[in-house]
Amino acid sequence: MVEIRKKEIHHRIKNNLQVISTLLYLESGNFSDEKVIEAFRESQHRVKSMALVHEKLYQSEDMISVDFSDYIQNLANYLFGAYSVGDKNISLKLDVDNIFLGMDTSVPLGIIINELVSNALKHAFQKKESGEICVCLKKEEQGSSEKNCFSLVVRDNGRGFPEEIDFRETDSLGLQLVINLVDQIEGSIELNTHEGTEFRIRFKELRYRQRM
Repeated sequence: MVEIRKKEIHHRIKNNLQVISTLLYLESGNFSDEKVIEAFRESQHRVKSMALVHEKLYQSEDMISVDFSDYIQNLANYLFGAYSVGDKNISLKLDVDNIFLGMDTSVPLGIIINELVSNALKHAFQKKESGEICVCLKKEEQGSSEKNCFSLVVRDNGRGFPEEIDFRETDSLGLQLVINLVDQIEGSIELNTHEGTEFRIRFKELRYRQRM
């Protein structure tokens, strides 16, 4: 009975988030300013990344962990379609271990991946340029005191992040979200601009906190 209730909760949350995503899409149609429309679109993608977590939890056997290999594939496919990559020669490369993460880690990590892949799709390549975006998620081999430690790498071989901009101090809401969410999952983040842009994040899985 408890398991059925959990599935129903995740299903309802997913559906409610999809409604919010649709409302954001419809509301964006009331504006002509491209910056405003883009802000609505980006919010829509963030909501989608959260809805997808609950969809994967609903589909999982234990309903407390997300198959992140499957999740990243689904999220990346959604973003490539949303940014109309079909008319560009940009490929996706995934290198993801068989990793399952709890909801407390999955939601912020999903938004982080959403922001970094979206930034690459929007800014890394000019029109008619070809390139590659790679997402790599690995469990690190550490000693017994470093259990459940992971590394996430999102990189592209595009134009590169502007050297004059400190990514920790940028006005970009997306990167501000990334910095705050990395702190939330008790991680660290580094930027490498050699031959494109590479964000490398190390984090530990947060222990699931039972809600009363």
